[in-house]
Amino acid sequence: MNRTNTTAQTIFSMPDPALATFNFSHRDNIQITVPVESTWRARYHWHSRGLRCEQIICTDGHVKISYVSNVFGSGSSGMTRGGSMRFKPGQRVQWSRDDDAYKEDLVVTLVADDETLYRNTCSAILDADRFPHFANTPPWLRLLFTLLMWWPAARSWLIAQLLWVQLQAMHYSHDYWVYHGQLNVTLWWSWINPWNFSRPPRWLVRFQWHSQTVISRLTQTACYWTGRLLLGMKGQYAEYTPQPPSSHTDEIKY
Repeated sequence: MNRTNTTAQTIFSMPDPALATFNFSHRDNIQITVPVESTWRARYHWHSRGLRCEQIICTDGHVKISYVSNVFGSGSSGMTRGGSMRFKPGQRVQWSRDDDAYKEDLVVTLVADDETLYRNTCSAILDADRFPHFANTPPWLRLLFTLLMWWPAARSWLIAQLLWVQLQAMHYSHDYWVYHGQLNVTLWWSWINPWNFSRPPRWLVRFQWHSQTVISRLTQTACYWTGRLLLGMKGQYAEYTPQPPSSHTDEIKY
């Protein structure tokens, strides 16, 4: 079985509980609709080689954005219809529907210099249940899925874990670094110095900040190579990609 060819598809509806609709009708201007009942959000992430997500424009509803520009600079803001925010290179950002105060759908336009990542991740999510039957799924993994046919819960759990690995491999290939944790050395410092009420040293704060980058790179690099060498995965698929922008072809790791 081959992957679903989505090169001509423009509307992608994500499954429950993270309901969201991605509309790729206008190139590099991705319209994302998040309904009230959805748990979907853009995870805390950043780009090291430039901007893949240049700007977010709120078309309808209310969006909540949190960002960290550097070790000691962070903030958050809320936007309503017509509001927009541009992202800076290296800025760490997460955004979601503002469900704390508003019970309404969110519609935003994400201006990106390359929509390939989003088309591939959407397609992979929708194709997840087909993974056991793909032609490039290793025989040992197909055998494992066959053995789990009578244990649906375990089979679903395994598919979810493999999808997670696939998404991290795609993120790695497209310079989309997701937060996977940090070394909480400032917390450890407070435990070691319980009677010291001053702030942790600045070098310790910087160390904690940079540990996010290290952990993210280690996690996504491990997923990429595990996927490629053991699971028959790639960082990008021709079946999901209408026309990779030539200006980024050399940067993307397949």
